[in-house]
Amino acid sequence: AASKLLLRAIVLSEKCHEPGEAEGPISELGVIAHRRGDLAKAKEYYVRAMALIPKINPKINPALGDFGERGLATVRNLVYLARIQDEIGERKEAIARLKEVLVIRDRNNNSVFSTTVLRHLARLLMEEGKNAEAQTYLERAQQQEEIIKKIPHEQFNGPVILLPQVRFLGPAENTAIKGDSVEVQVAFLSPIPMSRYRVWINGRQFGDAKGFDLPQMDEKGRILDKGRVLDKGDVIEKGRVLEKGRVLEKGDDREQLAKELPADLAEQVRDKRYAHFLQLKLSLPVEDTDGEFLRIAFQVETKGGSISDRQILRLRRPQAEANRGSLRVLAIGAGRYQNLPHLQFAGADALEMGAALNAQAGDGKLYRGAKVTILTEDQATLANIREAVDELCRDVQPGDTLILSLSGHGIKKGDLAYFAPIRFDPENCEGTGLAWREVLAKLEVARKTAKSIWVLADCCRAAKGLRKEVLTARDLKQGVDEGGNLILCTASSGDTPSYETDDLRHGIFTQAWLDALRGRAPELVYDPTSRGRVLTLSGLQFAVDAGVRKYARVAGVRQSVEFPRLAGSFSPSQPVFVPSGGQQR
Repeated sequence: AASKLLLRAIVLSEKCHEPGEAEGPISELGVIAHRRGDLAKAKEYYVRAMALIPKINPKINPALGDFGERGLATVRNLVYLARIQDEIGERKEAIARLKEVLVIRDRNNNSVFSTTVLRHLARLLMEEGKNAEAQTYLERAQQQEEIIKKIPHEQFNGPVILLPQVRFLGPAENTAIKGDSVEVQVAFLSPIPMSRYRVWINGRQFGDAKGFDLPQMDEKGRILDKGRVLDKGDVIEKGRVLEKGRVLEKGDDREQLAKELPADLAEQVRDKRYAHFLQLKLSLPVEDTDGEFLRIAFQVETKGGSISDRQILRLRRPQAEANRGSLRVLAIGAGRYQNLPHLQFAGADALEMGAALNAQAGDGKLYRGAKVTILTEDQATLANIREAVDELCRDVQPGDTLILSLSGHGIKKGDLAYFAPIRFDPENCEGTGLAWREVLAKLEVARKTAKSIWVLADCCRAAKGLRKEVLTARDLKQGVDEGGNLILCTASSGDTPSYETDDLRHGIFTQAWLDALRGRAPELVYDPTSRGRVLTLSGLQFAVDAGVRKYARVAGVRQSVEFPRLAGSFSPSQPVFVPSGGQQR
């Protein structure tokens, strides 16, 4: 249906003698061809679209400045073309396309939006054996990710949307703290009145799920309490102190406030588009098992419903080494189904993943201890899986990290999703399948206490006869909060399947994870520290993505991993695992 509409748009642009208007629809036809797996046709569409770019009206969207509509179209098609060339084996050409993108974006001061391009380029260079050059692009991507966390999102192809903003006043980034609490000073800026804010401590929500209401101000900037003007400027409630609240209308008022604030915040206070300023001081609790690294995240919401990006303050707790949390793992592998196509290596996936994660605990590692439960084949019954999920989520302690690894078939029936136990009956999904919403409900309870929960979902396996019923990554991600401490990593993206191969004797996804955990991924993904090599969140994402693409290419299939956008809850440089040994593969 989309293709028909796009073809109509192309015909209309030709009738109106506006050939440049056809560039967008032709490019979108390339996207559709790519999704269908017709790579040659997709490449043809992107090349066609590129040829029309000079005919695009340069006056469109003048607010975008020198970059303009032509620049946006050029970047979009170069990125798409590079993806196709990567998949069909034209690696050198793909590298050239991505380098063109960076030149265009750097020339127009848009480099902060190119982290995906930087990571793609780094992976291609690594596959070409150019590890040193790949490292420079990967480091640049990590730097840009840190920058992006500190700026408001803007609409790329339209007018700027001015979001409310969060700025930390103290303590300073990377400060070492002690004790069971930390005092945080934070400022909120907004073009319209603000209503509430939310706080996360190491990914878990502090306070009510809706957050905390902000004190309201009258038109003169005076703080109100139940309609009355308070005599003092401070409001103390539930451990919060509102130090300042102002409606910024006058130039002298703005300037006086700006003089009291750090330079970067002062510049924004002077910006007349921001009319409301609130400054809070909070004492936040710290758990014994929060570990060496503390992440405090804030988000503020306006009365109009606009929400700021989550801003994150990273602190250190050197004394917390002795209070490392534990690792709790449930690895399930079902392949020898009674009523579904067999999977050869799902059981092996669960066994090896469980062993690799068990090696993440102990001296020199990030986790104090590990409790690993593995269910394979005949053990992977509905009753056993339910009991094991209950046990995984029972008596969770602050600082614990939970990992649920699923290898097997996922089935979709109507709008409901199921993981298929070994005796799953497609004619009785509700009675024989593990409902995905049931799993998520239990994890949602556990995440309120746990440091983090990971779900490694390789249950979109390709199999003959299950095309319409196979669960997709898109189905798994519905209703999952990507900004909290529940991390859903799927073996494939969108509606595409995942694969296992005879050469690996594992699923492609599992093998990429095993390489990363065992220190066999390319060396550039590991960060050297005083305590040895560590695998950061950024390095882990890069390693798994690169591994899946590499093994898929060798197997002659299309597969790419999908990580959530962990906005504000985790730092890209946060260590998550320590490689357990092994040589680079």
